[in-house]
Amino acid sequence: MKGIQVFKDALHNIRLIASISTLRPRTEKRLRIAVGQAALPFSLYVLLGVLSQAAIAWPIAGANYWEIPTFLSIFFVFFSLIVVLGAVVRRGRTLAEFIVGSLYALLLGGLIGTPLEVMGYRTGEPAALYTYMVVALWPWFCFVARYFAAPWRKMTFVFVPAQVLVLAGIAAFSTLTYEPTLFSTALDSNTAGAEGSYLDNFPDPEIVYYGQERLMAQELDDLLPGRVGEPELFAILGAGYAHQRVFLSEIASVSALLESDFSARDRVIHLANSSAEPTRFPLMNATNLSEALSATAEAMNSGEDLALLFLTSHGNTDVFSTQFAGISYKDISAPQLADMIDASGIENLIVVVSACYSGSFIDDLAADDRLIITAAGA
Repeated sequence: MKGIQVFKDALHNIRLIASISTLRPRTEKRLRIAVGQAALPFSLYVLLGVLSQAAIAWPIAGANYWEIPTFLSIFFVFFSLIVVLGAVVRRGRTLAEFIVGSLYALLLGGLIGTPLEVMGYRTGEPAALYTYMVVALWPWFCFVARYFAAPWRKMTFVFVPAQVLVLAGIAAFSTLTYEPTLFSTALDSNTAGAEGSYLDNFPDPEIVYYGQERLMAQELDDLLPGRVGEPELFAILGAGYAHQRVFLSEIASVSALLESDFSARDRVIHLANSSAEPTRFPLMNATNLSEALSATAEAMNSGEDLALLFLTSHGNTDVFSTQFAGISYKDISAPQLADMIDASGIENLIVVVSACYSGSFIDDLAADDRLIITAAGA
């Protein structure tokens, strides 16, 4: 009977939190407080986290048991921050009521927002992840405002700083800590990571690295030499940052354009870092880019053909990101890129760098036989 009563109280509590989250008029109903009413939502919230990671990593190859302590520590840190906030701003109500209400609010937000989280991580769409964070925290914001804040016109000074402090702590902890990967995706040598996700950013390095020679050979074997007397366009397309599909999509779109408008299908080399498709193309790193530049220079007719180097990724001042978690954390700097281009001996080169701060590359890359186009002025 006690177990049935726990679930009845839980249903009452989650209905009350749902009502508060829809901004309905204030109700006199109170949360039902008991030991089970703190343990149950906390346990369900942890279980929801496990299920979301399983969905993100699907199909699952196995569990990474060494990640369990880190995974659980995140939830206990959140719980501790809630206790701190409740102790500061409970305003006459019991701390137990604040804890129970907060846990149910976070559980309700998680239930509603988890599909967005899974979609965001699997597709690499930041908008879905940002929406998830808003949806997941909305019931908790509403609960805190309704139960523990003074009326808005009389809000005390202590409430806002305390809430902001806790949110800042949650954000900092989430941003600065390693996000655990409880499960590994089932991968094979041909489709490694094809169904992967941001949280499954760690395809087997052996599969990826030992496949580079084969992948580069495929790209270079398809490269036809220029025909004397017929000016032709060659291209190297590079997608740097591995954990958003947009960069891989960009080089695919540019490749299709070059094929349709310039008949350059056999004169394009693709390099890409992609957590979703890590073995679709050779890695976009300094080694492969240098080899691609040299091969392109050899295939071109000097003084007659034109080369395009199109690079897209995130960036910083004099930095083009080639980050691929679990594979490589090295970026390519502007001086390094300039040295690779100079060493290749390519003439008549158009360089397009589509990244933040890409304008900082101009001074290093500038030369009499080059056109430099950047997405940013500095």
